[in-house]
Amino acid sequence: MPVGCFVAPQLGIAAERARRPDLACAPLILVSEEGTVRAASDEAAARGVCEGNRTAGARTLCSDVVALPYDPECCEAAAASIRDALAVESSFVEPDGPELCFVEFDGRDVVSRCRSLREVAEAAAGVPIWAGLARNRLVSEAAALRREESRFTVVAPGREAAFLEQTPVDQVRRFDARLLDEMRRLGIQTLVPPAIMPVITISREFGAGGSTIAEMLACQLGEGWQVWDRQVLNAVAESGQLRSDMAVVLDERTQTWIERMAANLLNVRTTDPTFYRQHLAQV
Repeated sequence: MPVGCFVAPQLGIAAERARRPDLACAPLILVSEEGTVRAASDEAAARGVCEGNRTAGARTLCSDVVALPYDPECCEAAAASIRDALAVESSFVEPDGPELCFVEFDGRDVVSRCRSLREVAEAAAGVPIWAGLARNRLVSEAAALRREESRFTVVAPGREAAFLEQTPVDQVRRFDARLLDEMRRLGIQTLVPPAIMPVITISREFGAGGSTIAEMLACQLGEGWQVWDRQVLNAVAESGQLRSDMAVVLDERTQTWIERMAANLLNVRTTDPTFYRQHLAQV
């Protein structure tokens, strides 16, 4: 069933300005409890401030920015008009925070109905609303958060992977700051990293002829398939700044607690299987 995602990123800004008319033209940000920008006015965004910035960073970009704490209750009250407008079209309306809401569609003419619903909700709320339409929530949310000029983005069935390849991970609101930092550290910039390739893993048993089988399989699969044996260990060693012989040891067996304790006492640089697996995943 098609899912529409409706996003009103300026909802909190509009609600605060309704309470504080003196802030109508001032650069304004709403700050979360973690100290990051939850919403930025157009005036602040024009100077480079965006969601996810630290407050100090926002002040560096815009010295006269007004920072207010994000008020969930105020935003929830402001979101009521949007949800009421969406509920006229669908019996399934599920908010995910004040600024974002999912709507399921059935029947015919879903694209035109979703487009019209966005316009109705925007008129009711008096703030810009972006909408995305796709076969699942993740893609529809990514489409809405793309914030295209038309304010309405449709991802056709079968085009989801291609669309997500172009979607930065920091556009997805459900990813918190710590998760985003970890994804960046691993080199994951988009929701579907284009570098991911299919892999076939052959378990190594002494005398089982795994290397021969791998070579034969690569020949059968054809161009584009390569056999990696010792090269994997060398790449792990380089990524983790280890000696190749240490990577071999970690690949073959688990380090005992006595070995770990002795290494700590002697101040010998070593590592553990978790560290090894982390760098194995990167290569």
